[in-house]
Amino acid sequence: MLIEKVIRDYLLTKLDVPILTEQPTGRVSEYVVLQVTDRGWENHIESVTVEFGCYAETKMEAAELDDALRTAMFDIIELSEISASKFGGGRDDKDDTLKRYRYRSYFNLFYH
Repeated sequence: MLIEKVIRDYLLTKLDVPILTEQPTGRVSEYVVLQVTDRGWENHIESVTVEFGCYAETKMEAAELDDALRTAMFDIIELSEISASKFGGGRDDKDDTLKRYRYRSYFNLFYH
């Protein structure tokens, strides 16, 4: 199972914005970029740390998107293949390279 696809497909049902695995080539007003930053495996249970970047035109819109993302990621355990979802932190983090407002969140997921 490709966990990135599972997460992306799930978030597409929960959020009304594009869920991407890399920066878009054109200008998109709001979107989420997901990236797996770490993987583990113990006792037949796999784990990943996933970083999410919520991008928007305004700081408030980025914060609201991040809040909706966090809610969805806590609820991802409704999927049978996800055993646990743990919030690992997050922060307001403007992307100076892209000159976009961004909030970052990190989640640890355990799955089988």
